[in-house]
Amino acid sequence: MKILFKMLTIGLVRAHSFYLPPSYFGTILPIIATAIIMYGLLPALIGGAIYIVSTVIFFALIIHLFSFFLIDLYMAAALSVIVFTTLLIIWLSTSFRINYEAGFKRMRLHYISRSAIMFLMTWLTNKHFDMELSHKTKFLEIRLKKYDEILTDLPSKQQMARELYADIVRLTEFFGNDIILYGFSAGSFEKLLVEAGLGESQIKVYKTIIPPHHSLIYSDHERFFHIHLIDVRGMGLTDAIIKDSHETPF
Repeated sequence: MKILFKMLTIGLVRAHSFYLPPSYFGTILPIIATAIIMYGLLPALIGGAIYIVSTVIFFALIIHLFSFFLIDLYMAAALSVIVFTTLLIIWLSTSFRINYEAGFKRMRLHYISRSAIMFLMTWLTNKHFDMELSHKTKFLEIRLKKYDEILTDLPSKQQMARELYADIVRLTEFFGNDIILYGFSAGSFEKLLVEAGLGESQIKVYKTIIPPHHSLIYSDHERFFHIHLIDVRGMGLTDAIIKDSHETPF
C-alpha cells in the first residue's frame, strides 16, 4: 500500500504530467500536416482518418472489455469519441494559452510531442533525435508569421529578427527556458534565428526528402523543406534576457 500511495502521489502528481493529455494530437496532427505536403491532401487525409478511426475503435473495445461487457459497443464508441474530442480541445487550449499569455508578434507556437519529432526526423531526414533532455523539457512547434512576405525586404527582415528575439524573451519569461522548438518550413530560416540572437550551436537544421517542387504550393519558387530544432535551453543570452526583456542585439 505504501508503494501504491507513492505511485499515486509522486509518480502521477507532477506538473509536467499535465502535458500528457495533448500528446495524442500533438503527435498525429503534425504528422498528418507533413504527410499532406509529402503525398498530397487526399492520401494524407485518408491515411489520417483511418488511423484516428482505428484508434477510436480500439479504445472503444478497451472500454467495452474493462467494463466487463456492461457498456455495449455503441456506448463505448460514443465514450471513445468524447475522450478524443476532449483530448483535441485540451491540445487546442494548451496551444492557445501559450500564445495568448505571451502575446507573440512574430511567431505562433503549438504543442508537439517528442514522439512526433522523432518520427518526422527519421521519416524525412533519416536522422535521429539526439538532444539531451530533462523530465521537464517541453516541446513546441514554431511557425513564423508572414516570413515569406519579407524575404526580399531587408529592413522588414531586420525588424522581424528584433521582434522574434523579443518573442523568445517572452517565451522564457512565461514558461522557462527548458524548451525545444521544432520548425518545419519550405526553405530555412536559420539566418533569421541567428540575427535574432540565438547561437549557431543552438540551431540544428536538416534538409528533408520532400521534393522541392512541392513548395510551389506556398510560393512561386522551388525550395527544399527543412526541419529546424532550436534549443532554447542553451541560450547564452538567457540570463541577460530575463533581467532586461527590452534589450535587443541590434
